[in-house]
Amino acid sequence: MADQTACVAQIPARAGSKRVPRKNLRLMADKPMIQHAIEAALNSKVDSVYVNSDSDEILRLAESLGAQTFYRSEILANDTATQDEFNQDFLQQVDCHSMVLVNPVCPLTSSQLIDSFIDFTRSNNFETCLTTVRHQMHAFFEGKSLNFNSDDQLPPTQEISPVEVISWNLAFWTKTLYLTNMEKFGSASTRGKMGLFPVDPMYAVKVSHEADFVLAESLLRSRAKYDFQ
Repeated sequence: MADQTACVAQIPARAGSKRVPRKNLRLMADKPMIQHAIEAALNSKVDSVYVNSDSDEILRLAESLGAQTFYRSEILANDTATQDEFNQDFLQQVDCHSMVLVNPVCPLTSSQLIDSFIDFTRSNNFETCLTTVRHQMHAFFEGKSLNFNSDDQLPPTQEISPVEVISWNLAFWTKTLYLTNMEKFGSASTRGKMGLFPVDPMYAVKVSHEADFVLAESLLRSRAKYDFQ
């Protein structure tokens, strides 16, 4: 029976990766990298966990770990497909009230972080929520100062407002609003009543390049020494 009150986790994982080949299946701290995200989601308070992929190998691994599988069409697995598009495809076919995207390229995300994130979204009745890394540093964008007046005396960093950069460890959306916004505007990821959930920079290591993979693996192997479980 369909559960339209459920909060499900979606773990998106394309087969192709040009900068770090096969990174989702490459061993990181003795496990395929995507397994860290799958296990974190399975041990969290989400109602069910789906892996969304065009790769039979990734989907077989997901199923063996206890996750549900969602096959992504070839057209949504190419380099031009957007997050909005594959989220829309997923939400159109999966019965749920809301969805948490758990990003496998941020392998230090833990089940405790997922639970804290969900609690934050629920307690504030957010329709959209994104993880961020908060930088309390003087910042410029396209040559213009963002959080200080560059024509005045430089303020101490502790006196300026932080800049929040989206880390994409986790993202939350309510299904109905997301699909409505896609139909009306063609975009949905940053629409609705939105919250920002700052995370420790340790969590936000994102594997985009080979050096990131090495760093993430090193942190995973030594994470017991840090207070960011």
